[in-house]
Amino acid sequence: MATSGKSGTSRDYLRWSVTSDYTALLFSNTTAGPSPAPLKQLVGYTRVKGIAAGQSATAQLSVTLGSIARVGENGDSVLYPGTFQLWVDTDVDGNGLARTTFELMGNQEVISEWPQP
Repeated sequence: MATSGKSGTSRDYLRWSVTSDYTALLFSNTTAGPSPAPLKQLVGYTRVKGIAAGQSATAQLSVTLGSIARVGENGDSVLYPGTFQLWVDTDVDGNGLARTTFELMGNQEVISEWPQP
């Protein structure tokens, strides 16, 4: 919201009061499991409210096994072993604002079965 102490366009009398909300988006990708694999998928999000101009804020995002599982042709959710990348948001280059990599080891596991006819 802009307010002015006097009429006119002098910068001395113009003040801005800006607050905004921010939605942090957490994406994932992996080459684990059968091809083709999605380039990225949204695995979490949160909203940080009331951030004033010039302020920074911290967002906490959780990742569940179900959110990084792949869905097979029959609808079952399967967790595959392999390397996974997580990143927050996308910048101009598509690299994200923060990034990490982790590895799941072991055997593939069906974590949710889709009802079959």
